[in-house]
Amino acid sequence: MSHRWSVPVLARMHAGAADTFVDLRTATGACRDSLARALAALRDDTYLAPPPRARGAWSLTPRGRSAAPACVELLAARPVPPATDVALHKWTLPVVVALSGWSLRFSDLRASVPGVTPRALVQALDRMTAAGLVTRAPLGGFPPVLAYGLTPAGEALVPTTRALAAAVARPG
Repeated sequence: MSHRWSVPVLARMHAGAADTFVDLRTATGACRDSLARALAALRDDTYLAPPPRARGAWSLTPRGRSAAPACVELLAARPVPPATDVALHKWTLPVVVALSGWSLRFSDLRASVPGVTPRALVQALDRMTAAGLVTRAPLGGFPPVLAYGLTPAGEALVPTTRALAAAVARPG
């Protein structure tokens, strides 16, 4: 689930409402194009079944039904603003998992988050630091090196993030 709106969509679908595109757009506040990309990605990853007719309701597949409760838990575990939306960005959850339990230097963190580019990781760390989820601590020596670790607010996301990762890893 690599799209920003994947978790809110699956959580909304878990509530049991028959959701059309318009219902999902209203409930999530996502723009049309972004929601369309999220739904296409969830369909391609077999979390959602497309509506049988053009303006029908989307439905959860068995794989989506197993991942949706973890999405609900993750949304409930989000810290208060400003970290609320940061927790749903693409690289936030993988960084939380990588940093859970210890601090890492940038290069080690990048190696433990597959697929992330240096620019995307810097942006994610900046957002997470501003939201109070991550701390930066300088390590001694020359050249100066920073270590990144989770704050208590970031650590609070670890259990639900791991539950979501386990649910996503289960075959549908």
